Amino acid sequence: MPSGSRIWCFDDPDAYATRIHNIHGRVRPDRSGPYRARLTLVTLPDIHMSMSEETLARRFTCEATPERIFFRLKHADEPPNLRNGKPAEPGTIAIGRRGAPVDDRSEGQSMWRSLSIPVAELAHRAEVLRRRSLHSLLGDADVIRPSPAAFARLARLQRDGLGLATGAPDVLTRPAASQALDEQIGEALLDALLSVTPDRESLVDRRHHAIMRKVMPFIEDNAARPIALAELCTVGGCSTKLLERLFLQAFGQTPNRYLRLRRLWGARRALESANPREATVSQIALAWGFWELGRFAVAYRDVFGESPSHTLRRETA
Repeated sequence: MPSGSRIWCFDDPDAYATRIHNIHGRVRPDRSGPYRARLTLVTLPDIHMSMSEETLARRFTCEATPERIFFRLKHADEPPNLRNGKPAEPGTIAIGRRGAPVDDRSEGQSMWRSLSIPVAELAHRAEVLRRRSLHSLLGDADVIRPSPAAFARLARLQRDGLGLATGAPDVLTRPAASQALDEQIGEALLDALLSVTPDRESLVDRRHHAIMRKVMPFIEDNAARPIALAELCTVGGCSTKLLERLFLQAFGQTPNRYLRLRRLWGARRALESANPREATVSQIALAWGFWELGRFAVAYRDVFGESPSHTLRRETA
């Protein structure tokens, strides 16, 4: 994808959600009235940046594509929002990655800024530039708080890059300029991650990380079937109480809620890609472990704002 920028304005939340880079998402306004969204996208050689402004209170459910990792900086000038039920605090960075669905809600007008980078590229830069593994930088965190200086530098570069889309879009099409900005933002991101990573983990922290490193691949390998909490406790070698605490810390939700959302997203992707003349909602729901089809339909509508049959019938562009 060549470097550059685009700015779009929408009055249809579905059309808006399809334009956001590198995610599968659904936007549901929570208030009546005209919906308006302005989306700014900046594409650099590896780093992509997005900024959105929406006029109505809404619920935004999304999941990152497997190959990229997202960082949403919470700037002080942005309206409040809830991420997985918890208030987002200025000066923090929320991390979005494969297999971690996000439920983002606003109570009025909303604004957000994010940047993403391929997972493999971030791992390469961490190793080459900082001699650190990607996991040692990120761990299992869902939200991090960098040092104020590191956050301010990254936030400034992000604002400057997004500002070019409006003030000087031609700059972003110049290979040397876009590469230089990409490298500066990447280095600032690594510095921000390093500023929250302790040199030493406590024995408790190491044990907790070890539990999650066992549990998450198991979930990935069994994504399409219901997983009992007892199975996860056996895999992780921990109690139910500890596992629930670790999931609340990492993802802002209980293991059961996390697993259910993953299967709902899997069912949605299957419905979107299926031929309605050859597949049925029931077949897909059962394949993703939902045996109570009525409850599946209710849960699906609650998350995505439409019925499973509507998703199956909708033609994709």
